[in-house]
Amino acid sequence: MKKISTIIKDKRGMRRVLPMLVAAIAMLYTLAGCNKWSDNGALDGMWQVLTIENLRSGKVTDVKDAQRYYCINLHVVSLTYCAPNTLKDFHMTGNLAYDRHSGSLDLDFPVRDYSKDKPHPDKVVTDQEVLDSLRPYGLYSIRTHLQVEKVNGSRLVMRSDSVLITCRRF
Repeated sequence: MKKISTIIKDKRGMRRVLPMLVAAIAMLYTLAGCNKWSDNGALDGMWQVLTIENLRSGKVTDVKDAQRYYCINLHVVSLTYCAPNTLKDFHMTGNLAYDRHSGSLDLDFPVRDYSKDKPHPDKVVTDQEVLDSLRPYGLYSIRTHLQVEKVNGSRLVMRSDSVLITCRRF
């Protein structure tokens, strides 16, 4: 068996060793990288809101054409909306706590100005303005507790005391 120094000096040997060396270094970087793993399971992803059912009145509102989305990743939920044929969009980010085993989902949206259209992006907004932005998503409180009734590769169904929100994976 040849010594490594002899193999490295030989051009053909270098061609064999170099790819293995690069692969080993890449593997080390991969293993030592960011260790944040999501424990959300199938909940992570982009979900289009299809219907919002008011459990008190029984009224079901079809909001599929409104193109509103829940984007869930790690401990963050983003509510997004882009009006068709316009440049206006909406984006609100909140905190998420999810217990996959019990299906308990808590959303919290800190009060601040989320609109890109307002002239003062650092202006503090009222709770009412934030609530008005959350309602089209079936959320009626800045801090909302939902129970995930169903989540799989294609459907997400969430229930609060007052609404049932049905989404599809987008």
